[in-house]
Amino acid sequence: MTQPPASSNDTKSVFSHPVQVLIVEDERIVAGDLRARLRRMGYRVAAIVSTGDDAIRAADEHHPDLVLMDIRLEGTMDGIQAADTIRRIHNIPIIYLSAYADQSTVERAKVTEPFGYLLKPFEDSELRTTIEMALYKGSMEQERRVLEAQLLQSQKMESIGTLVVGLAHNLNNILAIVMGYASRLERSPDDPVKVMQSVNAINQAVRRGAGLIQQLIGVTTKSNLQYTPVDVNTLLEDLIRMVIEVFPKNITFVQRLEPFGPRISAEQNQLHQALLNILLNARDAMPHGGSITMSTETVSSTSLRGRFPNLQDTPYVQISIADTGEGMDDETMRHIFEPFFTTRDRAMFTGLGLSVVYGIVTSHKGCIDVTSKVGGGTSISIFFPAETPARETTITATSHIVTPKGGTETILVVEDEEMLRSLVKEVLTRAGYSVAFAIDGEDALRVYDEQRDTIDLVLLDFGLPKLAGDEVLVALRERNPEVRVVFSTGYVRKERSEGLLKLGAQGVVFKPYTVADMLETIRRVLDGSRSATITPPRG
Repeated sequence: MTQPPASSNDTKSVFSHPVQVLIVEDERIVAGDLRARLRRMGYRVAAIVSTGDDAIRAADEHHPDLVLMDIRLEGTMDGIQAADTIRRIHNIPIIYLSAYADQSTVERAKVTEPFGYLLKPFEDSELRTTIEMALYKGSMEQERRVLEAQLLQSQKMESIGTLVVGLAHNLNNILAIVMGYASRLERSPDDPVKVMQSVNAINQAVRRGAGLIQQLIGVTTKSNLQYTPVDVNTLLEDLIRMVIEVFPKNITFVQRLEPFGPRISAEQNQLHQALLNILLNARDAMPHGGSITMSTETVSSTSLRGRFPNLQDTPYVQISIADTGEGMDDETMRHIFEPFFTTRDRAMFTGLGLSVVYGIVTSHKGCIDVTSKVGGGTSISIFFPAETPARETTITATSHIVTPKGGTETILVVEDEEMLRSLVKEVLTRAGYSVAFAIDGEDALRVYDEQRDTIDLVLLDFGLPKLAGDEVLVALRERNPEVRVVFSTGYVRKERSEGLLKLGAQGVVFKPYTVADMLETIRRVLDGSRSATITPPRG
């Protein structure tokens, strides 16, 4: 029997706006009754749907504050499956409604981390209390996510500072190599063997430097959380390539990676940060050198349940990082995941490393295990639910043409670096092209307006003074929707290049690029290829 109607003033929510509730219920009478009860309590009903697919669409469209989800639904998707998708995409609190409370249903529901479970029939007082508790928990979870993001960024800055010292050392070495071989070219311009050796050494050094810059941009760039399939082995190999450049030379690396690349669903930047934190801790535990062993393995949840009883019934990917360092005693082990706990100099380190790792792992529905012995090193294993491998289309890069084809067209080069402008002019002129120049975004539009009838393609830098490259592209396309534009950029984020292509560019070449890369891309666009061309960064 329901309670007497409550006025809208009786409900005091944690939200400043009227609470929007999505009802997912396949019994029309029950759904109608729920709507009436919610309205009496002062809540707004965003929509009523009867299937899991419709629930997901309604959540996308209405962005409700709360979902009341019946477990038994029409169609092929039940309420638990729909709730799992809605929680992963939108983080909306879910309250389950069910006439059944069998153990298997409860266990399935628990995996989706619901904010409440109401057994039909229920009283108005139960409904209202459960809703308000769910809304409160949801608001606290949102605050926690914001604080975790701030914590992650703070810790990321600490690790970046550590990396930059090593990167600066390596970049200085690279610059010394370039300057040394450039000087050798000046001394021996007529010796073809020395000239070729010097050119090869400079090219190698530049590629190595470009690789370091790409890795640093990958670590420092903020991005929206996006869970995608991640090949764990590839991620570890990329990480090793980065840290091997900045870690002391007396630290060696051993890889024991499971064949066929186990995959997990993860936010790649966060996973990269977690593994980097563990590696930095391992490095600091070996001030006199040692060995770091990185391994991957797929294990069953059954083998882990003795230590982690709440795991999903699915295989898990284990990533282990073991060092031969100083190890930890029991007292230290008890505190390692506490924020701001550190055994190092507090003036230099925040003590956020492993607490951030713990937060990232748990947010991925994973778990973490640490074993250590004083004088015997430390081993950290993290476990993530495995993802079923998906068949992927492999794109094989074509080999670079040794002597790219030139042309007789006119190219407008927009570049603010004077030395690079001169170099590009020499290359393009030698290939047969006519060249016009602009030194900033506004100058590019002026030159294009003056010479638009003769300009066949614009080679456009992204980071320009006065008007950025993307703004110039928009303005050019307003003048001529068929304008051919190839971007030249030092930004190596994939989403950045894809965004430029969506704006209407026909190609992107990444600095530092080779002459062959630049000429090939220009020729391909001039020859009428309307398909977008991305020439990957060197390094």
